[in-house]
Amino acid sequence: MKYSTKAKKKRKKSLSHSPISIGLYSLGCTKNLVDSEVLLGDLLSTGHFALSHPQEAEIIIINTCGFLEAAKKESLEFIEHAKEYKKNGNCKTLIVMGCLAQRYGKEIQNWAEGVDYIVPLSGYKRISNILKGEAQKIRQPSSLQIQVRSKQEVFPEVARYRLTPRHYAYLRLSEGCNHNCSFCVIPSIRGKHRSKPLEFLLKEAQELVDDGALELNLIADDSTFYGIDLYNQPTLPALLEGLEEISGLEWIRLFYAYPTTVTEEMLQKMSQLEKVVPYLDMPIQHISD
Repeated sequence: MKYSTKAKKKRKKSLSHSPISIGLYSLGCTKNLVDSEVLLGDLLSTGHFALSHPQEAEIIIINTCGFLEAAKKESLEFIEHAKEYKKNGNCKTLIVMGCLAQRYGKEIQNWAEGVDYIVPLSGYKRISNILKGEAQKIRQPSSLQIQVRSKQEVFPEVARYRLTPRHYAYLRLSEGCNHNCSFCVIPSIRGKHRSKPLEFLLKEAQELVDDGALELNLIADDSTFYGIDLYNQPTLPALLEGLEEISGLEWIRLFYAYPTTVTEEMLQKMSQLEKVVPYLDMPIQHISD
C-alpha cells in the first residue's frame, strides 16, 4: 500500500489532537473499496495511523455490504468480532459505515448492540470529525450516534490511500443507478445515477497513474450510463479518449456495463483506442418462468 502524493503532503499538517490507531475492514464490492481508500486517505492526512492488524486498533471501522443476504450476514459477523475486540482488546470505539448502515441503520442498534457510530454513505467524509472527538475521550465510553440517512454526493476522490496492488487502481465514474430491476437494491441504497464531471475523473486518473497505477479499472453501478445525466448524452467514449492521452497509463478496463446503454460509438472507441483492453464486463441476470 502506498500514499498518493497529495496524501503525503497533507500529512505534514500540524496536529490539534492525539493520533489514534485505526483498523479498517472493507467488505463488499469495488465501489466500497474506493470509499475505504478515500476515507483512509482523509484520516491518515490528519495524523492518525492505520494498523495492518485491525483487531489491535483503538478505533475499528467496518465498511459493510448489504446487497445480498450473505453479505449482510458477513457484515454482522465482522461487527460481532469487533465487539469482542472492544470488550477484551484495545478497541475503544466501533464505527459501522457503508451499505448495511445505509439500508439498515436503525436495525443495527438491535442486531449489534455495542456499536458506537452508524454512518451511512453520505457521512463517511465526516468520520474525521468523529475521530477528533474520540481523540479527546478515547478512554471513555461513547453513546450510539446515527448520522442522517441520505445518499452520497459525488466529488473528486483524490489523495486516496490505495488498498490495491500498486500496478492497478479503480476509477469510479459515478454513484447510484437509474434502473429499477426487481432483483437489485442498489438504487434504494446508493440513489439515482450521479455522474462525476469529466474533469474530476481525468484529475483522479492522473493522480492514480502518478502513484504508480499502470491499469485503471473503470467502475460504477452502471458505467455505460456515464454522462447522460450531466451532458444529455453518453459520455463514456469521450472519457476513454481523455484517458488514452494520459502518459504512463498502459491499460484501461471497463466494468459494469449495462446492455441497453452499450452504444455503437463506445464499441468503436474500444476497438480503436490502443490502451483500452478487449474486455467488457457486463453482468447478465436471468430468471426462470
